[in-house]
Amino acid sequence: MLVRTGTPGTDFFLILSGEAEVIQKGEFLTRLGRHDYFGEVAVLLGSQRTADVLAYTEMEVLIVSAPDFLRFIGGTEIARTLRMVAESRLHEGWPLMNENEILSRLSVRQKTQLIPCMRERTVPQGKLLYRKGDRIRCLYLLKDGQVSLTGHSSHPPVRAYRGALVGRLRSDGEKHTVSAQTDSAVIVFAISVDELVGFFRDNPGTHVRFLAAAQSQSSELL
Repeated sequence: MLVRTGTPGTDFFLILSGEAEVIQKGEFLTRLGRHDYFGEVAVLLGSQRTADVLAYTEMEVLIVSAPDFLRFIGGTEIARTLRMVAESRLHEGWPLMNENEILSRLSVRQKTQLIPCMRERTVPQGKLLYRKGDRIRCLYLLKDGQVSLTGHSSHPPVRAYRGALVGRLRSDGEKHTVSAQTDSAVIVFAISVDELVGFFRDNPGTHVRFLAAAQSQSSELL
């Protein structure tokens, strides 16, 4: 055990070798490896630890005390960037991304970039997220509830649950090929496709993975 939930943030950690697992409320969140870091949330925000971090393999870790770390980054762009990462890790969308096959592969930096694009919405039962033929505006990361995708001529209805990414990436003039309707009241994080353009510009490899997944899923479910 390297970090325990609820304890003070007295140190910052940088992994030099080996791997660690992050556990929150008994659930696996992510695995960290060489050059990943942790412990910055409590150090930067002056709060208690929000997760457990356990050594998954033998590890070599650089440990910097909180006062030394804050002095080192004080007045630099690093301080602003790390605070953004720390705050983003408290966002409810962070663990949800780890439940999606594509989003779970994003790096810490990429998830931090994506968090500001995610806007939480509550949608009542029986409402359309979008209709077949609508202009593509958003992808929807499903937090709670169930959504049905209907209207594809060669496929039966497909149902989406927590962790699913509903929608498609558009090319110029492309529109939705199915309708997405809520089977229950749902909570989603809407991600603007226009904002994704900038994200993909900075992360072309991720764009390729999204496109490959979209081609294999004709139902608009990632």
